[in-house]
This record gives sequence, C-alpha cells and structure tokens, in this order.
Amino acid sequence: MSRVILVIALFAIAITETPAKVDVYPPLTRETLIGTWGGVIGIGTVPVVFHISITPRNDDSYLEQPETGVSS
Repeated sequence: MSRVILVIALFAIAITETPAKVDVYPPLTRETLIGTWGGVIGIGTVPVVFHISITPRNDDSYLEQPETGVSS
C-alpha cells in the first residue's frame, strides 16, 4: 500500500513540476523556406542525389537531380 501512495505522489509531483511547453514554429512561406538544400537517398543499389534552391523570386528557384555517374 505504501508503494502505491509513493508512486501516486511521484506522479503528482512530476505533473505539477513540469510546465507545459509547446513549440510554435512560423508558418511555411517563401520567406521562411529560402535556402539551398541537398539530399541523398538510395533506390535499391542506385544512389539518387537531389539539390534544391529556393530564392525570393519564382524564376530563380529550382530542383535538380545531378548525374551520379552510375550507369544502369
């Protein structure tokens, strides 16, 4: 019985001592996504490389898949 009371007391302390924390991120817009990223994934044994660049102007943004030099 004393273990049950101890466990309940520990849960009560843990709940009251820990403040709620919610991270609020800015909305995804063209201004928050500006940058250059790259990624590498594998499809079977073939590596695939992606490169993306997002800029403030629409005509400058692009996504490309550079040649990997692996022949199929």
